[in-house]
Amino acid sequence: MMKRPYPFMCCVVILSIVALTASLYHQTLSPLFPSELKPISYFETPANTREQAKKIAQTEHREAINIIQKHLRSINHSIPIDLDHPTYQSIVLSLGVGLPEGMENKQDEIVAYVKFIDLYENFTKNEELRRYEVLDHVSIPFLNRERLIAHLTPIPADAKSTLEHTNK
Repeated sequence: MMKRPYPFMCCVVILSIVALTASLYHQTLSPLFPSELKPISYFETPANTREQAKKIAQTEHREAINIIQKHLRSINHSIPIDLDHPTYQSIVLSLGVGLPEGMENKQDEIVAYVKFIDLYENFTKNEELRRYEVLDHVSIPFLNRERLIAHLTPIPADAKSTLEHTNK
């Protein structure tokens, strides 16, 4: 009895399909391999660590912190003066938009502190970016890492506009 070539042909077809699939996956997932990834841009922070930034705040922005502390007491707000406290950050940032009565003459100190808090918030953003930086093709096999973090990274100063300008 003669053997049929079907098992051999089936193996050849299956191996061809596997090879083609692997090739397509490599092309699709190649940006996920660490050797080919672009480095992540991080946001500017006021110091290398949170602790250093807190010391800077206490020395360079002491007057603004005292003014804000008095303001919080005057409106019976019992929020802690803590750079990591989101509500405190929100209150300080809101003072950058408009100062209450009696604080107008301290605008320069307050605005400098608002800018400092804005930079300080970047520690949290950078921590989130670092979590994405350690992801690799094993932990996110079907996602493009660069697309995943694109919305989190700062826009470079030399970036071109994404809007088309029209003459109207």
